[in-house]
Amino acid sequence: MVAEFVTVMSRKVSTSYTPSQVKAAFKVFERDCPSGFVSMAALEQALTTYGSETLSVSDAQELLSQIEPDENGMVNYIEFVNMMTSS
Repeated sequence: MVAEFVTVMSRKVSTSYTPSQVKAAFKVFERDCPSGFVSMAALEQALTTYGSETLSVSDAQELLSQIEPDENGMVNYIEFVNMMTSS
């Protein structure tokens, strides 16, 4: 599941992953966030910790700078995945 998350976050979207699979991967990082949301801190930790191609902190921060969190530092990952996987 984590591979799908890293794939989408690094904009290497593979057609072998369905949007529902990617959303399930994001759900792993929800933790104490409202359903459908993930914190920017959790995304950074995931990008620098999990997967076969972990990113450096600076690379993760650069990638995440392209995402606009809400006023609470949360990302609606359902909308994000829909945007990233739409053709």
